[in-house]
Amino acid sequence: MVGVKLVNLALAFISSILVARSLGPAGYGAYAFIMSLVSLLALLSCLGLPELMVREIAKYEQSREWGLIRGLLHKSHLFVAGIGVLLMLLVAMGSLIFSTSTELDRWQLLLIALPLIPVIAMANLRTATLRGLRRVVMGAIPEMVIKPAAFLMMLLWLIFIGKATAETAIVAHVGAALGALLVGILLFRRVAAEKVKSAALEYKNREWLSALLPFMGLAGVSFLNVEFINIFLGFSGTNQDVAMFRAAANIALVVALPLALIESVISPYITRLYHAGDLGKLQKLTQVASLAALLTSAVPAIVLLLFSTEAIILLYGSDYAPAFSTLVVIVLGYVIVNLVGLSMQLLYATEYQASAFRISTYGALVTVLLCSFLIPFFGALGAGIALGFGKALRAALFVVEARRRLEIKTSLIW
Repeated sequence: MVGVKLVNLALAFISSILVARSLGPAGYGAYAFIMSLVSLLALLSCLGLPELMVREIAKYEQSREWGLIRGLLHKSHLFVAGIGVLLMLLVAMGSLIFSTSTELDRWQLLLIALPLIPVIAMANLRTATLRGLRRVVMGAIPEMVIKPAAFLMMLLWLIFIGKATAETAIVAHVGAALGALLVGILLFRRVAAEKVKSAALEYKNREWLSALLPFMGLAGVSFLNVEFINIFLGFSGTNQDVAMFRAAANIALVVALPLALIESVISPYITRLYHAGDLGKLQKLTQVASLAALLTSAVPAIVLLLFSTEAIILLYGSDYAPAFSTLVVIVLGYVIVNLVGLSMQLLYATEYQASAFRISTYGALVTVLLCSFLIPFFGALGAGIALGFGKALRAALFVVEARRRLEIKTSLIW
């Protein structure tokens, strides 16, 4: 799974550089804004259902309750399809009302991107289904490997024939997303289609609905990150501001990547040690993991802090040089997170998910407030400060709560 994530990040990073260089700051900013907005609308279509489906399908698969799996799939797809169509109609009406005759109109681009709303939502359901059936890597491959690879190939062709624009880039993204969804459907049929298809429909509507509410909250809070800031910046700033922030955030991910990968691998071991009552080993494990993440991220962090302008020009071109200050503040935020270490996962992987959700909510509110005050005055730099400070504050709150709940030293500096 770590390998899949690395491939996904590499493909996405290469594509972002090519799009940014071929479209320029104005075109790339409009493209990035539309893609973030579509991601938000697809999230609204799902309303936390993928996270719920992973848990419920895993439970029903263990007890071989195929009828409940079929019923959950039936209800979730009807729900997502209905919400998706409604959102598409509303957004289409709004786009037609606010559309202008300018050459690079965001609302016209949004009309082109509308098919992505149901496609992304359905793909999320398919990925969640495969994860619940213990096909984690299989479920990730369509969205994390096939889609970005297909988009990169189409993007290279558009650049080669001289047709790379914001419009054609979005069309390529739609095509890649459709292809990945079809592959996901085929993979699901290969794994469990017969077992599920032959079962009688069973429902637990009230139970599913009551369980969905906290997952809706978690899904919403998790979105209040780069994508949300991108949208906020797009509405209150310019396309150039969005482009500068996006370029800086993409490069800064190199510093955040080690801790994110270690968290994804170490989570099951945290759960096992916690339920075994071996807090001594749990403390040692988390400290070693935190040290590994810190050391791995130290070199790219130092390089980006010392040579931020050169890194941006090398990767994205001289047009994006003004993003150097935004890159610095985001990297500083990630450095603080790495210093704090592995604390968020300690709460999510144990029995303190309610505390984790509460802290995530506080961090999200701080990020929203910072965006409201800083972006109108400082543009991309204000967005970078909101992102970096919000992540650092949330990490500090996580480590305090993890130490209070587990009564162990969970990081290198606390």
